[in-house]
Amino acid sequence: MEENVDQHQYQWIINEGLLRDEGVLFGLAGVAIEEKIGAIRDYYRVKRASAEAKQAQLGKEMETMVSGVNGDALAEVTREEVGRINVIPMSLQLCLYAGICYFNFYLEMYWLSPVIRSTAICVGLYLFGLFSVFMGRSILYNSTGSVAMGHNEGESREKWKIYLEEWGVPVVVSLFIAVLPGSAYPSVYSVVAALLFFLLFLLGGKGLVNTFFRLRTEAGGHFRRRRQALQSAKLRALQEELTGVLSVLAALTGEEQYKIHILTSEYNLAKENRQLAGQLFVKN
Repeated sequence: MEENVDQHQYQWIINEGLLRDEGVLFGLAGVAIEEKIGAIRDYYRVKRASAEAKQAQLGKEMETMVSGVNGDALAEVTREEVGRINVIPMSLQLCLYAGICYFNFYLEMYWLSPVIRSTAICVGLYLFGLFSVFMGRSILYNSTGSVAMGHNEGESREKWKIYLEEWGVPVVVSLFIAVLPGSAYPSVYSVVAALLFFLLFLLGGKGLVNTFFRLRTEAGGHFRRRRQALQSAKLRALQEELTGVLSVLAALTGEEQYKIHILTSEYNLAKENRQLAGQLFVKN
């Protein structure tokens, strides 16, 4: 009901014909129109209130979003850049290495079955053979500079220790596994088994751990780029919405100025006609 009353109250502003009539009437009467101009400004200030509140809200959301990205500007991330990742191939590679390690364990149990049937002993030998997997350094997968680095600043470690851990342990375990049941297999089989176990311990375990950490890094980068893409898309949507709100505000401001111009022009024209008619009346 109040909205209808307000619409009826400001009908002379909404209807351009009535607005012209108001200007003519006030001009003929010679009454100041400052109150009428103030009413028009009040009317459009009320109409702009919701759009201005929306503008402030969008501005705060955009400011919060930009400041929430660790102080960095939101990068323009395309869908191709988000999809540029080796997660699937590396996941398959990880599964392959896991399968190799699984195969290696059961191959070890099968090879030792003539002399050792204890699963615990087989697990112990297997983990000892994979000891190099748990090293912080690797000759195979790290550069020479990173291998020489120590845990603390200024500390360096002799490379022979790294070679011993990475190559010596798999050699000893492989020879032990191959030679222990040697009486049950031909000598050629034992030699081939020693080489096979050495390569499986050395490459399989190292490859498994290395691929796991690379996949973790790649996945982290993927999710980071995806989060950036979502934030960029949301920011663009907010910018488009803000542009629409600003265009509405500009349209209302232009309409306000137009209505004031109509009122004042009709008022001035009627006032001039009134003065001209008064002068003609005095001359007669």
